[in-house]
Amino acid sequence: CVRLFVSMWLCDGLSRVQGLSPKESWDRLQQIPVTLVRNKQYYGHIKSNGKWNDAAPGAYFPFHCISINVVNMKMAWEEALEHCRKNQSDLPSLLSETELLQAQNAVQKADISDPVWIGLRYLSDHWLWVKGDPLVYENWPQGDQDHQCPFYVCLVSNGKWNDLSSKTSFPFYCINISCRCFNILGIL
Repeated sequence: CVRLFVSMWLCDGLSRVQGLSPKESWDRLQQIPVTLVRNKQYYGHIKSNGKWNDAAPGAYFPFHCISINVVNMKMAWEEALEHCRKNQSDLPSLLSETELLQAQNAVQKADISDPVWIGLRYLSDHWLWVKGDPLVYENWPQGDQDHQCPFYVCLVSNGKWNDLSSKTSFPFYCINISCRCFNILGIL
């Protein structure tokens, strides 16, 4: 469930920690030397300051699980959002190239060739993710975008985004993120 060195989460409010290289992510004096990692298991967690720290096996920390459910029914964007939320999930925010690739992989596994809705919409001259995440990563095709309301975004098979009217119907996928506490957080 935990993806170290790709994207990590703090479970108090599901705040995302991104853009940190492993070298700058470790709390000072807590980095585990590579030579020690080769033959032993070490566990990691994120401290309240956002830095990574090692932990003893058996320690309890919250962690997150992500489940992606591709829905192969064609719906308008608002209907897709409502469907996801009725099932305790949401349309996804794609905040990095890694998340984009995960989305493409999930759609390919579901054998869907149509574009799929993602959780990005254009409101009041701004692009907003449905979960309130900032637009830190974009994957528009080259050329000008004629962003005029009402527009919602779908992911096409080449991984690029396309803005369309809300009346268009496409398959979509829902993402569910949950936090739990168990004694093993992740192996470094």
